[in-house]
Amino acid sequence: FEQQYALFAVISGDTTYQTVIITKSYDVPGFDPADYNGSPYVSGADVTIKYNDAEYKLKDTLLPSTSSEYPSNIYYTNQLMPGAFKVMEIKALLPDGKILSATTTTPKSDNLSFSRKEFNSDTYIENKPEGLYFIWDIIGSENDVTMYLPFLRIYYVIKNNAGETLKNILVPFSYFQSGNDLIPQYPPLSAYKSITYNMDAINGVMDLIGRDIEDKTTIYIKEAYFELLILDEHLAPYYQTVESFLDGFTVLLDQVDYTNINGGRGVFGSFFKRKLRLSFDPEYVHSFSYRIYK
Repeated sequence: FEQQYALFAVISGDTTYQTVIITKSYDVPGFDPADYNGSPYVSGADVTIKYNDAEYKLKDTLLPSTSSEYPSNIYYTNQLMPGAFKVMEIKALLPDGKILSATTTTPKSDNLSFSRKEFNSDTYIENKPEGLYFIWDIIGSENDVTMYLPFLRIYYVIKNNAGETLKNILVPFSYFQSGNDLIPQYPPLSAYKSITYNMDAINGVMDLIGRDIEDKTTIYIKEAYFELLILDEHLAPYYQTVESFLDGFTVLLDQVDYTNINGGRGVFGSFFKRKLRLSFDPEYVHSFSYRIYK
C-alpha cells in the first residue's frame, strides 16, 4: 500500500466563496472497501491560494454527511473572486508534511458578447423551423484554446391552491432515435462559438413540462436562460475525462486520469459563467395551453 492524496479545487469567477477538498487513498483489512472505518477526507491541512500578490488562507470545516457515510472536510474562503486571465497558485501543507501544489490561469471572459449571424441570434423563443441559434465571441481570444459548455434552461411556475412553485428544465439541443426511444443530446464541451437548438427538441421539452399535469392552465412559462460556462486549460480536460465515462454509452478499458496537481492527483481549475435571458412568444406558449408568467 502506498499513501496517495488528491486535491480538488474548482474556482468560480462569479462568486467570492471558493472551496477545496483533499482526499486520501486508504487500505482495508481485506478486499471490501466497506470495511474501512475511517474517513477519506483530510483535515488539518494548511491551504493557501495566491492571487494578485495576495495570499488567501482557507478555513477548515466539517460538513455533515448527505450522500455518503462520511462527513466531509472542506477548506473554504469567502473573500476570493478572481478576474479573467489571472494566474492563481494553490498550496496545501498536509499534517504528515506532504505538499500538494498547482498553478492555473483563469480563462479570458471579460469581453464576451452574444451577437447575430445569418439568422438572428435569439433572445426570443417562438415556433421557427430553423430553431434557436446562439453565437458568441471573446475579444482577444483568437489564439487561445478556450473551451465552452452551453446550457439552455426554461423556467416556469406551477400555480395551485398551495401557492406558486418555481421549476426549471434543461433543454437538449436535439434527440436521436434509439429503437423506440428518443434519447436527448445535450451540448458537449467544445471550442465552437455557436450552437443551434433543434425546434423539435424545444417543442419536446415544452410538451414534457405539462405531460403529467391535467390542467395545463396552471402552468406559467416565465423565461429561459442560455448559460455558457467558460473553462480554463486545466478544468476543461479534467471535465472531458469525467464526462467520457459517465455518459452511459461508453465502455473504457483504459480510463484517462487527468491531473495538474504536483505531489498528488486531482485538479486545480477555474471557470466563469455568462448568461443571456430569453423571453417567449405568447402565441407559442398558448399553443401548449400554458400561460405567460407576469
